[in-house]
Amino acid sequence: MKRILAVTTMNNTASLKEALTRIREEHGDIVSITKVYLEKYEDPRVPMDDVAEYIDESDIILVDIRGNERIGRELPGILRDRDKTVISLVWGSNHILSLTSMGKLDLGELVAAAPGRIDSLVRERDLEAILELHGSDEIRDDLKRWFQAMDYYGAGDPDNIMNLILFLLDSYTDLEVPFEDPVEMPPYGLYLPFRGFYRDLESYRRASNFNPELSTVGMLFYSGMHFDDTRPLVEELYSRLHGSVNCTVVFSDVENNLRAIEEYMGDMDLFVNMQYFQLNRGPLGGDPGATRRLLRRIGAPYLICLRGYETDLDEWEAGGEGLNPMEIVLGITLPELDGGFEPVFTAGMRTLNDPDLGEVRVVDVVPERMDRFAARILNWLKLRTMENHEKRIGIILYDYPPGEANLGNAGYLDVFESLEVFLRRLRERGYSVRIPDEPIKDILMREGLINSPSYHEYGGHRIPLSDYLEFFSRLPERIQDDVRARWGEPPGELMVDGDDIIIPVTELGSVYLCIQPSRGIMETDSYHSRDNPPHHQYLAFYAYLNSVGLDAIIHFGMHGTLEFLPGRETALGAECYPDLLLGELPNIYLYWAGNTSESTIARRRTYALPVAHASPPVRQSDLYGDYLVLEELIDQWHGDPDDGLRDEIIERASQLNLRGDIPEIESELFRMKRRLIPRGLHIMDSEWDPDDMVSYLLGVLRFDREYPSIHSMVAEKLGLDYRGSMDTSTGWEIERRAAEALKRIVTGKSVDLPPEYVEWVRSLSERCDFRGESRGLLEALEGRYVNPSRGGDPIRDPEVYPTGYSMHAFDPMKIPAPLAESRGRLAARKLLEDYLEENGRYPETVAVVLWGFETLKTGGDTISMILELLGVRINRKYGPWAKNIDVIPLNELGRPRVDVLVNICGIFRDTLGSQIEILNRAFKTVAGLDEDPEDNYILKHNLEDGWVKVPPRIFGPGPAEYASSIPDIIGGGAWDQEDELAAAYLGEMCYAYLPDSVREAPDEFRRNLQRVELVAQERDNVEYEVTDLDHYYEFMGGLTSSVRSLGGSCSVRVVDSTEDEIYVEGLDEVIGRAARCRILNPVWLDGMLAHDHHGAKNIKDRVEHLLGFSATTGAVDNWVYDDVAETLILDDEMRRRISENNPYAAVRMGEILLETAERGYWDAPDETLNRIREVLLGLEYELE
Repeated sequence: MKRILAVTTMNNTASLKEALTRIREEHGDIVSITKVYLEKYEDPRVPMDDVAEYIDESDIILVDIRGNERIGRELPGILRDRDKTVISLVWGSNHILSLTSMGKLDLGELVAAAPGRIDSLVRERDLEAILELHGSDEIRDDLKRWFQAMDYYGAGDPDNIMNLILFLLDSYTDLEVPFEDPVEMPPYGLYLPFRGFYRDLESYRRASNFNPELSTVGMLFYSGMHFDDTRPLVEELYSRLHGSVNCTVVFSDVENNLRAIEEYMGDMDLFVNMQYFQLNRGPLGGDPGATRRLLRRIGAPYLICLRGYETDLDEWEAGGEGLNPMEIVLGITLPELDGGFEPVFTAGMRTLNDPDLGEVRVVDVVPERMDRFAARILNWLKLRTMENHEKRIGIILYDYPPGEANLGNAGYLDVFESLEVFLRRLRERGYSVRIPDEPIKDILMREGLINSPSYHEYGGHRIPLSDYLEFFSRLPERIQDDVRARWGEPPGELMVDGDDIIIPVTELGSVYLCIQPSRGIMETDSYHSRDNPPHHQYLAFYAYLNSVGLDAIIHFGMHGTLEFLPGRETALGAECYPDLLLGELPNIYLYWAGNTSESTIARRRTYALPVAHASPPVRQSDLYGDYLVLEELIDQWHGDPDDGLRDEIIERASQLNLRGDIPEIESELFRMKRRLIPRGLHIMDSEWDPDDMVSYLLGVLRFDREYPSIHSMVAEKLGLDYRGSMDTSTGWEIERRAAEALKRIVTGKSVDLPPEYVEWVRSLSERCDFRGESRGLLEALEGRYVNPSRGGDPIRDPEVYPTGYSMHAFDPMKIPAPLAESRGRLAARKLLEDYLEENGRYPETVAVVLWGFETLKTGGDTISMILELLGVRINRKYGPWAKNIDVIPLNELGRPRVDVLVNICGIFRDTLGSQIEILNRAFKTVAGLDEDPEDNYILKHNLEDGWVKVPPRIFGPGPAEYASSIPDIIGGGAWDQEDELAAAYLGEMCYAYLPDSVREAPDEFRRNLQRVELVAQERDNVEYEVTDLDHYYEFMGGLTSSVRSLGGSCSVRVVDSTEDEIYVEGLDEVIGRAARCRILNPVWLDGMLAHDHHGAKNIKDRVEHLLGFSATTGAVDNWVYDDVAETLILDDEMRRRISENNPYAAVRMGEILLETAERGYWDAPDETLNRIREVLLGLEYELE
């Protein structure tokens, strides 16, 4: 009996089983087959010994490895010096092609001879060119046999698989057996489930009883080898939809996808895709623009019918996690780039015991999940067919943390103004919406539509307990038990009046304006229990939305909490809270374009279609008050460097808490002046004036791109060196001239710059068109295809604009991007140089904060920084799917390899699992080097800890969590000692992310933290200073306080990549500049206070974040609080403006300052504190 080893990606082995059975029926026991499942060996702790034994026992080895699996990396070494017939069944990475050895054909020799050409020659089956490359004709027969083997395998059905086996046995063993030639499927065509195949659309429609009165759903699935992988999904979905809609079912090899869609699906109303990758040529890669143009012309929304090709359904049904990282990339991420959304999990792999193969895996559809998907399809089709005046829409606003101060908050969006714009657009489009006569904020306040209000009575719709109990009793028993265990018996205590549950909602005609419930964390002091199920009122809220006949909901702004409820990160099931509560409602999400990481979570966990809105306009911070006086004095000193004037400058700078000599003070002033700051908040569909445009373009064109930076171009015309004069008066003159040139360009005037450059700049300015934001929402509400585009930082990536598109994240397979690699390496070098200068040696361990928020915008700056600290780089010579780790020799590196503790957030885990795998391989590689431990600190520490193959270095929150509870603890004020904050962080962020698993690892986390000498994080975008976002103090501060609580000490550095230069600075410097440029800056304050209610809320948040930094890092200087109090609370005019804007936020600001002083972080005079108390009494009296 001959033995065949199949080391193949194909996990659906039903065809292989059938082929083997038929061979035995027709030819006897001539062959046995061993199937190796690749994922079984992904854990580096699993030995490969049995694979080597299988190889030794086998006569023929079949290989189909397409990704970067561990077995693919190690198989070449196992096969080395073994004389075996090895057949690669698909073209792919060169190192896998190189394994092919059939008779006289050694493909490794051809790959070595022409590594850049061989892939295309194989794809094109260019026999003569390959023979010419080889230099002789002796491999002709074996080359033809290889092509024939790939033809069998590519067709994929049991007949072809059987004949593949027989063909190979006849060709490469001493057996003589008959075989048939390959029978290839058409490259594309029509499939009528349970009936057969068609090439002609009219014949297909007659056979399927096409009804022109019904909507048409187009379904695309695989032909060839993956036909049987996706056919079960097609047949199950067809069974649920047929009769309610027309179904046009198309199979296609990936090369003909667009041709098949255009030929057969041109009139479809909704598109369902069951393939992986992007549509245009799949893994082969094609122009995504062609896909988008075709789908845009057809106009049908694109839904993803999600299948797990490795996900074990027995494990999934038992509560296991969702898809693995590569399944996510292939099945969700890449389809999202074409505009796909709604990735409802419908099928996975079922494992069956088998006497021949050991086990057989088959694709199995999950009936309940397919029911859910079919129902959601029908609801999207309703949006397409209903008249707008018939539709009922729910618009969901937020109020978190709960209370009056935060009502309607969303990241960088003026929600109330934008909502009024959108309501008008709805009415213009024919919706039966009532436009209120008074501001929306006033309606919400007057009606008490607030979460846990402090100054108003509850208002809204009342759900009697009996109605809620009827709903609650229908929930899965596990869900009921979880909710009762955490929140007690219905109706609970939150947002209840008697036995009634209060739902904050008001009707504006056919529009239901709703306030999403809070998570209940702050109201109940449950800071240390983040894995909370939603409370009773939260459940009742979404039950109410599903009960009133809504046709769609819009989550209005960034962001809500539904997508962060407990449940799987992908491949949700019926007991995952986001899926359970959303039900079958289409979910559209207005989202800030700059946050692709969290919008991706909303896409995948609440099936949202995120429509991007712009950032607010930006402008330079400039100088004000005494900083202007100081600048003038320095200008005078340059003209007359008098000692008395120098002393006055130093004295005034000291009063302004600016340190250093005059050049250093001047440099800081110029950095302040050119610092970009947001001008208030964005309003939907708004347009920028020329000054806004110039400020934005100055930020964009500061970087070298297709052309040198505009500053360099202007400096060259002036005969100056821009880099050498950046932070000087000369540099500011260059800045001024650059702004003048841009003003002339955007206003259509002539300018002395190259014409092609001027045209390019004008094209950038034309991208700043935000009038499509409401249109994007309206198109989604009408069941149309919303054009997809990449979100991100509009300064770093101007193609983020125009907005109004369906936003997706940066392609993770391109991370780290080339520019990110160079910037990350530079950041690592600057970080180490800074530490070396201050300490006289290199740090042994650096703790680095790694966010999805940053990575998906920068393309992987921080990942590259981590790799550079370790002294390794990524090698892509085998293509984007095979990222190998290259070690930089120590003599080239010129320093020790630095150990790195990587602290990730849950969003990084959910969106960038493949990058976790790369980092773990890097840690494994460096820890396994044969080097002096004093030159390799990760090796040194691994030996100290007890050597393991992959030392745990990536830590983050538990699998069901996204971050720590520190911001909630700070915001609620229910803590006494700083050690409580550190304890929370240590307890909640101690999960080790390893190649094979995620496990709680408190001892390893603490041990690594005790060695940390430097904490670092990148600030990558101009919208958020470190003081603008609580997560900065949560992560940088959480790490710092944890290190100190364990008896260690560390410095904290911010890597600022928001400008053309990368800066590494101390956290206290960064906080000081942030305070001067924003919270103390009249320009920033004026911009915020132009937005009713939201402006003061945003100011209040920054004050609270200062407290967070003080509590966790001690990096906020006393003068910051002095100036904040004088500027915001004790200045009568500013206090009046803030309290008129949002009196609740004004009260909270005063409370935070008093708390800061009481906790010892602000050494304030008693007179100052008494004045604040008097102000608070007055404000509270007015509110009462």
